[in-house]
Amino acid sequence: MVERTTKPDDFADVSPEPSGLRGWLAVLMMAQIGGILQAFRTIAHNLSLIESMPKLADLAQIAAGLNGVMLAVMLATTAVMLKTKRFFPAVWKFQAMLVVVLQVSIAAVISQTLKVPFALVLKGDMLATVLGSLVVAIAGWIYLSTSVRVKNTFVD
Repeated sequence: MVERTTKPDDFADVSPEPSGLRGWLAVLMMAQIGGILQAFRTIAHNLSLIESMPKLADLAQIAAGLNGVMLAVMLATTAVMLKTKRFFPAVWKFQAMLVVVLQVSIAAVISQTLKVPFALVLKGDMLATVLGSLVVAIAGWIYLSTSVRVKNTFVD
């Protein structure tokens, strides 16, 4: 018979590896939900421009469509996150890149439609939004690539 050399008390000071939608992942989830709410608000604003500014209806429809694509990706990403699927970090990284690309694309569409230089469109609030999204994307990318909690949570 083999004699047991360790006792449960030997591991009393050992804490389990972090996992679950807590810590920074909870912050990421709140930001994800905030982004979804903001996307709905932006689409509603785009659609309201169709009626209030008929000359910009085409532009507003394109912006609403691009924001609709972003909303669909954000909803899918959130579903993957809640189901703790192992491919969530890759899906979130795709979403983060898409947010920046779509924001710049909307600025390009505005520039082309209104025949205004791109630099004049991508300034002020729009530039702040793009740069803020880029900072969040980089920070999220680094966190999702290095976090032990992420590796332990998204295993299915």
